[in-house]
Amino acid sequence: PGQQVTRVTGAWTGLAPAPRHFVSEGTWRGTSRRIVMEWSGGEPRVTDLTPPETEEREPVPQALRRGTVDGFSAVVALLRTVERGGTCDGSTAVFDGRRRSDQVARSERREVIRPWRGNWSGEALRCTFESRVVAGFRLDQNRAEATRPQTGTAWLASPYAGAPPIPVRIEVPTRLFGTATAVLVRAEPAGAQAAQQAR
Repeated sequence: PGQQVTRVTGAWTGLAPAPRHFVSEGTWRGTSRRIVMEWSGGEPRVTDLTPPETEEREPVPQALRRGTVDGFSAVVALLRTVERGGTCDGSTAVFDGRRRSDQVARSERREVIRPWRGNWSGEALRCTFESRVVAGFRLDQNRAEATRPQTGTAWLASPYAGAPPIPVRIEVPTRLFGTATAVLVRAEPAGAQAAQQAR
C-alpha cells in the first residue's frame, strides 16, 4: 500500500522544459517519503530528502545531475514534441532526487484504440520508451539487474477537439507480475463538468 503526490512548476526555454521547483511526497510500505528540488542555472539542488539517500542508495555525483530535469518535465517535453512535430522521438536526462536515468522515446506507428470497458477510443500515435538508470543504485541491488533498461509502450492522442496530446494508454512490463496497463477513461476541458452541472 502507498500513495504519492507530485508537483512541479517551471517554464519553457524554447522547446525545452526549465523546471524550478519540484515536490514529491507520500508513503510507501508505511514509510514517509519526500523529495524537494530547486533548479538554479539548469542544475537541480535537493533541499529535502526523506529518507536520506545514504540509507538505501549510492549518491548521484554532482556532474551527472547537471542539465537534468525531473520525470514529469520529461513527459511534458515529450508531449510537446508530439504536438509540434507528430513524433515522439527524443531523449532526456532525468534526475528524480535519488536516481539519474537516461530516457529515450521512439515513434512506431499510428493505431486505432478500440472501445473497451468505457476507455477512451480513437486513433493514437504508438511510441516505445526506454529508461536506463546510470547512477543512484540501491545498495542491496545486483548491479547487472539495476542497469537493465526498463521498456514500455505509450499511445498518445488528443482526447478531445483542441486538447494537446496526452497518454491515452500505457503498457509497462514489470519484474513482479507481468505487464501493467493504464487506460484513459475520460478527459474534458477544465470547468466543463461544473458548467454542465450549473445548467
